[in-house]
Order: sequence, then structure tokens, then C-alpha cells
Amino acid sequence: MPDDHTPHTVTACYGEAADISHHVNSMPPGKAILVIPPQGTPDAAAAALQGFLQETAQLFLRESAENMHKRREMLIAALMPSLPAGMLKQAGMEARSRTAVLAASEWLTTKDIAERAGLSAANASSTPWKWRQDGRIFAISAEGKDLYPGYSLDAEDGYRPLKALKSILDVFGERKGTWGTASWFASANSFLGGRRPMDLLKSEPGKVLAAAKDEITGVAHG
Repeated sequence: MPDDHTPHTVTACYGEAADISHHVNSMPPGKAILVIPPQGTPDAAAAALQGFLQETAQLFLRESAENMHKRREMLIAALMPSLPAGMLKQAGMEARSRTAVLAASEWLTTKDIAERAGLSAANASSTPWKWRQDGRIFAISAEGKDLYPGYSLDAEDGYRPLKALKSILDVFGERKGTWGTASWFASANSFLGGRRPMDLLKSEPGKVLAAAKDEITGVAHG
């Protein structure tokens, strides 16, 4: 006779072979069966079933815990970046620096410059590019666009590059890169008494040039 203690997982059968065979044949797929020999008593069958279920539950819990641990480790490994810790730290610092640079000034696209400088449609992008080629201005690349610092243009001169900027960029050359140059202009400078070079570029260009030379001298001797 069937004794279904766990109807959705395990079925225990106690009785004659014909009864057990009939019950097994009528079971749906995916269901387990525990057969108790008829030599035992119904109480013995119940005890055997209880022990079997306890062992099965413990085994299931152990396997579930192991599988959960393995899945957790796989998830952690997938989420962990593959870059060295030092490189990740450096990348984080660089990201914060660039965010600060973008927030410190107005950044203009070639279209913005063309509108302010009154450039023709044909020269809207070629003119700023030529300024860059001539070392009169610099641009950073962000989100797939070339962005020019607003402080580098002289509104009183038709939004052309400030003349002092070329001398400063010549001092830096290729040493600092565009983002490094932008960061330098936007950062407080001890040589300038804690003021930012970008704020003095038009009013005190000589001091900014001297600060740029001091910067390169310090890097060379550092």
C-alpha cells in the first residue's frame, strides 16, 4: 500500500509485489520511490521512510549549499574587474580628475566656436582644427567630441585664441597631453598663489607662462 509522506518528491511503497508494481507503473515522471520490503511492519516502514527522508534532506541541503557557494564565487569572479588594483585606483583618480576638469570651465564644440566667431559654414570645423595644428589652442576628447576650453578664446578679438596661449602650449609640448594640460589650467597653482592658470590667462599671461615653465622644470627635476 502506498504511503505518500512527500507527495511531490518521494513516494514510499509497502506491500506485496503486485501492489507495488501497479503503483510504480502509475507514477508520474520525475517522482522518486522508496520500496519497503514486506518483511517489516508498518511501523518499521514508517521509521525507515523517516530515516530515508532525513538523509535525503541533509544531502539535498549539503548539495544546495555547495551549489550556492559555487554560484556565489562565480558571480563574484564575474563582477570583479580583471585589472590590477593599482591600475584601477589610477583609473578612478583619472576619472575624478576629468570630471573636475569638465566642471571647471565652459567647453565648446567646433559648432559653438563657429557660431561665436562668426565662421562660415565651410570653415566651421576646419578653422578650429587649423588653430590646433598651429599650436594656438588645444582640445580634449570627450564622448566622441572635440571640446575646446572657453577660457582659451578672446571674446574681444572675435573669439579667436588668446595670443598668450600658444607660448604656454609650446612650453608643454607633448609632455602633458591634452587632458593633463586641461587639468593644469583648471587646478590651483602654488606658483600663482593658489590661483588657477585659466583665471589669469588673459589678465596676467606672463605669470601663467612663468608657472608653466616652473611646472616643466619641476617635472624634469622630479
